[in-house]
Amino acid sequence: MKYCALALILLFPVVLHASSSQVDVIRYSADISIDVEQKSIAAIVNIQLTNCTDIELNSIPLDLIGLTVSSVSVDHVAATWVHDFGVLTIYPDMAIRKGDTVSVRIIYGGLPQSEDGRGPVFGEVSYCLPQSKSLEYLCTTSHWLPTNNLICDKALYDLTFEVDAELYAVSIGSLVDVAAQNGHSRYRWIEDVPTPPHAVVWAIADYVRLQQSIEGIPAEYYVLRRDEAKALEYFSTIPDMIKLYTDILGDWPVEKIGFCWVPEGTVEGQGMIPFNTENWGLKASGSEAHDIAHHWFGNSLTPSDVSENWLSDGFATYLEWLYRAQRDNEDGIDGLAKKMIPAYRDEIAVGEGAIPLHDFRSHIEDNYPGTIRFKGALVLNMLRHVMGDEHFHKGLREYVSEYAGRSVTTAVFQQAMEKHSLTPLNDFMQQWVFRPGWPVYALTRFCEQPDGPFKLCVKQTQASLGWPYFTMPLEIDLYTVTGDTLRVTRQGQAVENDMIVVDEIQDRNVIGWKFDPDGWLLKE
Repeated sequence: MKYCALALILLFPVVLHASSSQVDVIRYSADISIDVEQKSIAAIVNIQLTNCTDIELNSIPLDLIGLTVSSVSVDHVAATWVHDFGVLTIYPDMAIRKGDTVSVRIIYGGLPQSEDGRGPVFGEVSYCLPQSKSLEYLCTTSHWLPTNNLICDKALYDLTFEVDAELYAVSIGSLVDVAAQNGHSRYRWIEDVPTPPHAVVWAIADYVRLQQSIEGIPAEYYVLRRDEAKALEYFSTIPDMIKLYTDILGDWPVEKIGFCWVPEGTVEGQGMIPFNTENWGLKASGSEAHDIAHHWFGNSLTPSDVSENWLSDGFATYLEWLYRAQRDNEDGIDGLAKKMIPAYRDEIAVGEGAIPLHDFRSHIEDNYPGTIRFKGALVLNMLRHVMGDEHFHKGLREYVSEYAGRSVTTAVFQQAMEKHSLTPLNDFMQQWVFRPGWPVYALTRFCEQPDGPFKLCVKQTQASLGWPYFTMPLEIDLYTVTGDTLRVTRQGQAVENDMIVVDEIQDRNVIGWKFDPDGWLLKE
C-alpha cells in the first residue's frame, strides 16, 4: 500500500517478512543495474514458482525490503499487489491451481538497506553478505531481490549485473557472458545447482581474477589489484581443505570454488565465498575451511528450517576442526575438542545459556550463536566415539550422498547414521540435541574387597539445573602396580547413581585411574 500513515508505521516499527511453504521457487532470473556512486539498484526479475499445496493459491507472498515496486505481472497479465513493511503480496488475476507453475515478473528499484552490516553495502568494494546474526528474518538477499525467504526453498539463479565499465561483478554459479554496453559492463552468472537464499552473494569492485584447478575443480579468486601478487600464496592452503573434505564426503557439490575479497566478514556463499583478510602474509585457515564445508552442510544438505541450523553450522565447524587438527598436527580432533570443551562450557554456555541445539531460537535471539557451532561440533565428535570411526564415516558419507540437494532434519540425520550404527541412537540424539546441558559427574572409587573387581561409583549431579541424566560410553584408564595402563569402556546409564565394574582387574592391582583420559566427552 502506498498510503501508509505515520501512525501505522509507529504501530509497526519492525520489518515483517514472508517465507511461504505454499510455493516452491524454481528459478530467479534477474537483470540488476547497480549504481555504486548513487548506492542504488534498478532491476527486473522473473520468478518461476509452483503451487506446492493441495489447494488453489490466491496470493503469493515474497520478501522485498527497502525498495520500491513499480510493476508486477503473473504470466504476462498485470497483477494487483500490496507492498507493506517489507512484504510484497501479489494477487494474480486467476488463482494458481495445485501443481501449476507460473512466472512472476517484478520491476523494482531504489536505495537498498543494510542492517547490522548485512545487505548491500557500497564503496570501493560493493557487496552483499546475506546472513545476519540479529535480524528476525532468514537473510538479507531480500534487500536486493524479491525472495521466498525460506531456508529450504532452494532455487536456480540467473543473475545479470550491470555496473560501471571499470568494475567487475562476481556472484554464484558460472560466469557465462560478459558484455560492454553504453559505458557499462554486464556480467551474467548462472547457478544451475539449487541454492538456498542465504547462500546467494555478489560483490563489485575493480577486481583481478586469479584461476587454478583443485582436484579438477575450477578455482577463482577475486582480489583488488594491489593484492594480486600476494593472493595465490594466501590461497595455497585451499587445496588441502578441498582434498580433506572430498576424501571424507565425496565429490565437490557445485561448479566451482570461488572467493571474493570484501572489507569485512567471511560468510558462506554457493561457490563464491566473500572473505576478508587484512594480513596477506597469512594463509587461508579456519574461517575459509568453515565456509568451504558449508557447500555440503547448509547449501547441499539444507536444514528444513532455522530450528535445525545446527545441521549446517555444527557440521561445518566439525569439518573446520578436522582441517585445523590436520594443519596444526594436533593430537587428532580429540586433542582439539579437548581444548574447545572449556571454551564452550565456561564461556559460550555462560553467555548464551546451556541451551539445546534444536530450536535454539526459542532460547536466544541470535541466528548463529556459538552454541550451534561449538556444541554441534562437539556432539558430532562424541557421536563418532559412540559409533566408532569406521561406522561414523560410512554413515556420514552416505548421508551426504543420499540427501544431496535436499532438506534435512535431525530425524533424517539420525536415521541415516543408524543404518551404520551398532546401537540405536535415539537416546544420544535426545539428550545432546533436544535437551539442555551436559553431565556433571562425581566419581569415587569403591573398594569393597581388594581381591574383587575394580569399581567406580558414578553420580550425575546436574538434575537440579533442569538437565537430563545422560547415557554415554565412559572411558577410564587404570594404572596398575606393574606399570601398565589398562583402558576400559563401560556404558554409563542415564541414572543419578551408577557403578562401573571392571572384572578384568582386581582392585588391589590398581594404583590410580583417570576418567575420560582423552577428554572428548563434554562434561564437568
